Amino acid sequence: MISLIPPTEIKSDPSDPNLIEKAPHAHRSIALSPVEEGEYVILKDTKDSNTWYCAQVLERLPDRIKVNYHTTSILALPKYSKATDIQRLRRLQELTFSLRTWTLPTGEATTIDPALSRKRNKLWTGQIPHQFLDDVLLIRNVGLTAFGNLTPATASLAAKLDIAHHVGA
Repeated sequence: MISLIPPTEIKSDPSDPNLIEKAPHAHRSIALSPVEEGEYVILKDTKDSNTWYCAQVLERLPDRIKVNYHTTSILALPKYSKATDIQRLRRLQELTFSLRTWTLPTGEATTIDPALSRKRNKLWTGQIPHQFLDDVLLIRNVGLTAFGNLTPATASLAAKLDIAHHVGA
């Protein structure tokens, strides 16, 4: 292959079939695509939840995964179920998930970094058993910008979800 880009500057092989898997996509099956540590996902708390969260997979354990939830303070659209995909997409483009969620000594959640507040440096995490992952995972390989916004590809997938994002912790 002839390329105008020097070989030392090529970051990855464009013919690599694994690159397609790294793009944001709707979750299909945990058996076909195991969760990776460090991966960002959009998920529900439980199968019957009516809101979703953005979270990062911290650990993949033999029987469960441990995730760190990210928080947004931007409200979901009123009457979300009746909103058009374009209205949903516009709102999702406003969201920022740059705030990690921390636990206070009282058990409450906060977005104030403990390095600044000196309260307690424990992340707000959740543990999800493998047997429930297919029921709660919605979008895999979520893309976030440096400012915590959803990438365009991720936002367009999230706009098609039947439920709104969760606000606050």
